Amino acid sequence: MYDIATLPGLYNVVTIDKVIETVNHLDSLASTNIDPTNGNAITELLNELSAWLPESGRIQASAKFYLLNAQRVAAESIPEGVKLLSATALNKWLEGNTAEYAALYERCERLTKAITHRCDHLRTFLSYQKEEMKLSQGATAP
Repeated sequence: MYDIATLPGLYNVVTIDKVIETVNHLDSLASTNIDPTNGNAITELLNELSAWLPESGRIQASAKFYLLNAQRVAAESIPEGVKLLSATALNKWLEGNTAEYAALYERCERLTKAITHRCDHLRTFLSYQKEEMKLSQGATAP
């Protein structure tokens, strides 16, 4: 694997430890239960999730970097006996040797989507509350 500190020109690639740490944090944020009638709590969570969206993209890109690098390393280190296998078997060998990175990348990808959907979900709660307020004000107006 590359030591990312020694590669010139890498833009915003974070360490694998930071990727994992951020994934854990984002997972807990995306999984936060909230009272759909508490507008302040919804707004706070929506603001926090929205603020993390750019970072989730950077984490996803970094995970993809590590996956592609792991694939390169695995391809360069295929044992002679494995090179004799069929293309399908060889691909399975490569997938098996990079599975951890593939799983991390997929998790990052799904988490970024989950955060985006959660933001939409929270905005729906706020829109619903706004409409309820309009209706209740209209019902009490003289």
